[in-house]
Amino acid sequence: MGVRTRTIAGIVIAFAGSLVAPAVTPVVAAEPSARIVEHGRYKGTVVSLTPADGVSGSVSVQSREITHLETTRKIPSKVGELFGFRVEFTGLPTDRPYKIRNEMHHPPIKQPDGETLTKSVTETQFEVGTVPSGFYAWHFLKGFEYELVPGKWTRKIFVDDKEVATMTFEVLQ
Repeated sequence: MGVRTRTIAGIVIAFAGSLVAPAVTPVVAAEPSARIVEHGRYKGTVVSLTPADGVSGSVSVQSREITHLETTRKIPSKVGELFGFRVEFTGLPTDRPYKIRNEMHHPPIKQPDGETLTKSVTETQFEVGTVPSGFYAWHFLKGFEYELVPGKWTRKIFVDDKEVATMTFEVLQ
């Protein structure tokens, strides 16, 4: 009888405590994510080449008038090709700055200085309330013909070190 009484009393006390305790629902910020909304080959006008560390050719390419030409993952290995994807971001931080890391994993590319790269990486810091364009691409440019390397090219996008988008393209000979 003593065991039974303790069990029943324990249940009643636990139940009564849950009635008195305030309901606390933690507020959790949405996790950053991205959805690929378009991919393939594009046409665009190169407007500038900016020095950049960590990328093949040591330049970042800025373009405008970007037009989607074809939905494909098969890319010709030739000067003038522009390929990649567009994403729509959700859950980006609204209360603090954040960074986006853009990685292109590619076959070995021997640089003019003799170094060989298998990954090109850029990071951009965004201020509160700023939304990135969502377009991530690679240009095969005149003067950078050493980058015309066939094989698997995988673009990965990270928000604050969380991978949010990835796609692999096959660059054809």
